[in-house]
Amino acid sequence: MPTTLITDMAAAVAGGGTVDIQPAAGVEYLITDIGSDVAFVAAVPDVQVAIRDGVLADAILWIDPTTTPNKRAQRQLRLYVTNTNYCRLTNTAAGAANVSYFGEQVRAGLTRSDLVTIGVGATVEIQPPAGEVWHITEIANSVWSAIYPDINLLVTDGTLVASIILDATMVRGQEKPLDLYIDNTTYLAVTDIGGAGCVFGYSGRLVPVECISSVQDVAGSATLDIIPTANQEWVITEISAETWAGVAPNGYPDITVSLMVGANLSDVLEAGAGASLGWNKELKLHIDTTHYLRITEVSTANNEVGVLGYLKRSWS
Repeated sequence: MPTTLITDMAAAVAGGGTVDIQPAAGVEYLITDIGSDVAFVAAVPDVQVAIRDGVLADAILWIDPTTTPNKRAQRQLRLYVTNTNYCRLTNTAAGAANVSYFGEQVRAGLTRSDLVTIGVGATVEIQPPAGEVWHITEIANSVWSAIYPDINLLVTDGTLVASIILDATMVRGQEKPLDLYIDNTTYLAVTDIGGAGCVFGYSGRLVPVECISSVQDVAGSATLDIIPTANQEWVITEISAETWAGVAPNGYPDITVSLMVGANLSDVLEAGAGASLGWNKELKLHIDTTHYLRITEVSTANNEVGVLGYLKRSWS
């Protein structure tokens, strides 16, 4: 049986030189890690990782660690690439380096990856067509602030447009693997906040699951219960909010997320400035009709709340 491995190395790449990981037409790759034989900078390989299409400016996924702390490179890479939206590695060391990458060939036709131009202060939507559910695993941007992409990532239903997943000024969520399940009715909005415009990139896959994502208004100090339908189990992978609390870069959504079993409550994510570190880890909250989530809006302001996830199991 032929190998599906794409793991390889480009030897003696000059300082500032590049390596393109570009599948042939009709072939798709999943890239999972990057390496270099040059001394690491800030504890990560001295390599910049970007999504490119050969036309627009590259959207940077891991930024040059020699100039900016490359915190996002400390998490697992899950970058799906195609012949038209592929990966560029740049050796950001001063001298030559052996630049390596790890990954595998995946089933073709399922990758959903693209680059989009965002005007100054503008917002674009990443919306799957009707009947498709996308699992977004990576985002990238051509312009970065101090340490993160200079965009705000939000969830929207086309009417409610303020619930923030990632804020460019905040650490929360920037360094964890993304598990964003979206469909035609609940999807992503991306806003340029750098004031210069940018090129935004995303990568993910078409997945055979039912999306149960939503965005809803929660009145000040009120609660929102996320309760699966009878005979269903859901997995919640992301929770976002319009109102955050705390001083940058350590602000968090100003909501508390709790497990409810009968009249008993147990907090999973705490709100605001002193929020739990759970906001920075990968979420996998399994719930059913009798073990469900309660979201409490802590501030007195109206707070849009986004919940992203998928149907795990259903029975009659």
